[in-house]
Amino acid sequence: MVSIAAEADCPDGCGYLASRCQCEPPETMPATPTNPVAAVAPVASDDRPAWQRRTAWSGPDLLATDFPPLRWAVPHLIPEGLSLLVGAPKVGKSWAALDVALAVAAGGRALGALPVESGRVLYLALEDGPRRLADRLRLLLGDGEPAPHSFTAYTEWSRGIDAVRDVAEWLDAHPDARLVVVDVLAKVRHRHGNGGDRYADDYADLSPWQLLATRYRVAVLLLHHDRKADAADFVDAVSGTHGVAGSADSVLRLTRDRMENYGSLSLTGRDVPEREVSLVRAGPAWVAHDGPPPDANLGDRSRDVLDLVTRNGETTPAKVAAALDLPPNQARVYLGRLADSGRLVKRGRGIYATPATDATAFGEDDA
Repeated sequence: MVSIAAEADCPDGCGYLASRCQCEPPETMPATPTNPVAAVAPVASDDRPAWQRRTAWSGPDLLATDFPPLRWAVPHLIPEGLSLLVGAPKVGKSWAALDVALAVAAGGRALGALPVESGRVLYLALEDGPRRLADRLRLLLGDGEPAPHSFTAYTEWSRGIDAVRDVAEWLDAHPDARLVVVDVLAKVRHRHGNGGDRYADDYADLSPWQLLATRYRVAVLLLHHDRKADAADFVDAVSGTHGVAGSADSVLRLTRDRMENYGSLSLTGRDVPEREVSLVRAGPAWVAHDGPPPDANLGDRSRDVLDLVTRNGETTPAKVAAALDLPPNQARVYLGRLADSGRLVKRGRGIYATPATDATAFGEDDA
């Protein structure tokens, strides 16, 4: 817990309190709640590449520099940098984030569809105890699969600038890390008093996380709630002032109607194209597919067939008939209708699969 003392004015005389000033702190200044940048500032023996240390560029310099390609925790979805995953309470954000974290740690498929490179993952499950977290791991892994050793979880963490500094220390000790997940943002935010500048507070709270992600070239995913009111622009639905969304490199919003197994993940960001991904619940897990979202008017039996294929990745009419106690010809009709509507794809003779299992889904062919 960060102890909060009475704040002084900025020592450089900019007119703001020290916690809200825009002055560049000297590299020797220690990390404190009033100096968030110093928490992730490079040490004296800065070994970052020259392009990362440099802050002034001419146009020709920018074009002549060979910058490394963007690193992705999840291709086309979660790049290096700070990303927000927002949604209503109990909409399934934590399940989606945990699924992504396990996939990255194991080098599997995130959301059942997106192949990812393996890397170490730090997962801060700050609304869960270890028993609930273990139960969720078993449900997502399934069939007695072991948990990946590259997945590290904490159920308690520090708050405010200490939280950023502690993650930085963890990243120093684990240079192979690709992803940091914080569930949820409210559990690591600095506690502010009443009457302050809410925009400045929001921006000051999230800027160190963005700087952390940039310095270490990892993806940092902060889970956060959205507003109760609908917004024409889903970015405006992010809870808080525009300082929250403005600090992030990417914003993802997960939406789902109550009592429905179908959802949508909307994405926008500085380094990613805007897109919307349809999601289907397969048990507790979310499975992404590149076809049209299933509509609420889909019949119960068609939903049963679609859910069965989603859980298994692919199937045949005979397997559907056996699992759902249907005549084989009827199972074939249901599968054919789902394929005609784009919710399934037909592979080879008598094999049906979700669009997410297609090799070209989500632009994976040009990754």
